[in-house]
This record gives sequence, C-alpha cells and structure tokens, in this order.
Amino acid sequence: MEIPFDLLSDWDRTTTPKFGAFNELQILANRWSYLIDKDGTIIYTQHSGLNEPRDIDAMMEAADKLFAE
Repeated sequence: MEIPFDLLSDWDRTTTPKFGAFNELQILANRWSYLIDKDGTIIYTQHSGLNEPRDIDAMMEAADKLFAE
C-alpha cells in the first residue's frame, strides 16, 4: 500500500518518551500511531497491543480528511 505521508520509527528512543509512548518498565515503546499535520498538531492517535494489527483503514481515513482540507 502506498501512503502519501512519511513514517517515523524511533529506534534510538528519542521521540517516543516525548509522546508518552515509552514503557519504562518493559523498556520498549508502546504501539502508538500518530498523524501530525504540517503545523505539528497531533490530529489522530491510535494505540494497538504488541500482537494486535494497526487499523490502517482508520489511519488512511484520517489522512484523507487531513489532505482534503
């Protein structure tokens, strides 16, 4: 699937703590997806468990609304 936006993966754990997505007890990031507009405002969030798939359709719907504005 081709997506019209960039994805960020935080391998060095510099961003996830800033968004409250880092689990200190397990020393890993929780599975959060954020859609951030060009002004830096978070407009959509999604949480999924470690073994749960992300809801790509919901993320794409939120992205479509963002790009339609």
